[in-house]
Amino acid sequence: MKSKKNSHTVILPDYACEKAGFTAEDTLELYITNGILVLFKDNMTAMDMANTIDSLSILASDLIVELTAACGICDNCFGDESEEADIPLCDKLVDFSDEIGEITVKEAEAKQGVCDVPEGILTVLAASGACLAKLDDLIVSNSIIYGN
Repeated sequence: MKSKKNSHTVILPDYACEKAGFTAEDTLELYITNGILVLFKDNMTAMDMANTIDSLSILASDLIVELTAACGICDNCFGDESEEADIPLCDKLVDFSDEIGEITVKEAEAKQGVCDVPEGILTVLAASGACLAKLDDLIVSNSIIYGN
């Protein structure tokens, strides 16, 4: 398989090319974005494009299911404490503790949190019942939730 833009030859396993429907004559385009590389035919029919979109949609759905499972089911723990303390959800805060009717809040040291998740993904996760507080914990702790 050759890339038209830089003319680099990349050797891919035969079984992978067969499963993807690639032939030795196909020229592939490499799409690069945050956290993913995608190879696809640089010339596609309408049906090729529809199948490519379907495959990417299935992958996205599978990843959302994995992330939702890692977050667990929401019991509204995040919303109750932040609403009671009148703190916006996206302030990077940690250690809500209820001591004798008072809530103590400290600024988080983490560089990323739940509010750094793209809005569309956050909406899908919330609609699926995922616990956004657990998602925030997973992000802040930089936990591996997929793979070995």
